[in-house]
Amino acid sequence: MNSSSPFRHRKGQAIAFDASFAAVLALTVVLLGVSAVSTVAENAAQHQDELSKQAKAIALADYLIKEGAAFTEGSSYGTIAHTHEIDEGRLRAASIPRGSCAEFISQGRGFCSGAACVMRPAVIHGSNEAGYLHVCIE
Repeated sequence: MNSSSPFRHRKGQAIAFDASFAAVLALTVVLLGVSAVSTVAENAAQHQDELSKQAKAIALADYLIKEGAAFTEGSSYGTIAHTHEIDEGRLRAASIPRGSCAEFISQGRGFCSGAACVMRPAVIHGSNEAGYLHVCIE
């Protein structure tokens, strides 16, 4: 028999082949782990951004309902704001951040749109028309 046959391993070649195969498997596992961690981190950051926009929309809607667009009247105790009772003039004059919008909707769907929207039940002062204060943030 010929000792240089391609089917016979030389002394130490089998161990080197096993070690290189194990190294390739270990490297593949590490790369898959890094890829999974980066995907999870990216998804978490995107979810956090969406939650942040939703929180800003909620804060703006609460401000408008309770103070910014609420009907106010004077009393012997000072100025009283009627929450959930909207003064249309104050709603139009309210300082809303750029890229945001707010409108009163009594029927159907409004024209205000954005990345995060919130609706709060409200009544128009004077006409007692019930509807929703619709607030959206870009």
